[in-house]
Amino acid sequence: MVLHGGFWGARYDLSLGRPLAADLTARGYAAWNLEYRRSGNGGGWPATFEDVAAGIDLLATLPVDASRVVAVGHSAGGHLGRAGLPPAAPGARPRVAVTGVIAQGGVLALADCARDRLGEDAALALMGGGPDELPEPYRLADPMALLPSPATILCLHSRHDQRVPCSYAERYVAAAIAAAAARAWWRRSATTSR
Repeated sequence: MVLHGGFWGARYDLSLGRPLAADLTARGYAAWNLEYRRSGNGGGWPATFEDVAAGIDLLATLPVDASRVVAVGHSAGGHLGRAGLPPAAPGARPRVAVTGVIAQGGVLALADCARDRLGEDAALALMGGGPDELPEPYRLADPMALLPSPATILCLHSRHDQRVPCSYAERYVAAAIAAAAARAWWRRSATTSR
């Protein structure tokens, strides 16, 4: 599943993902270059998230192995490639589970993106406001709030990225490791107390 970046904005589309999708296909992978409604083009909260979820679920109707779905996304696409949605989120109760995510320079801290005003206020445009005004939508959309994730996540980020700071990936990885350790501790404790 290829998810293009572009800070969720209308001026960028799935043409950004075509080269990667073509390369994956040439290597024998089934590649799905997914488009979604973008800010300024009918998208935003929750439409953008519903589109991505619907595109992933459509795999259940196609003649492909949908048991191992990996979302590959750059920048904003790395944010949309999340897994482990809570029940109230757009796209919850998926027909197809995302088992892996490769976030390339991903916006993995949506609330921070809004507070830092990255991409000419891209997160504010996507969500319709800031995290202090809209805490519940941010809780349902921010990868940092969705940890621990059931998917295997690989974060690739350049220290020289001038659009999304590498610190976003570093904080996300640290939080993911801590959340996984806490979940493992809880499971061990629950098993021991039985």
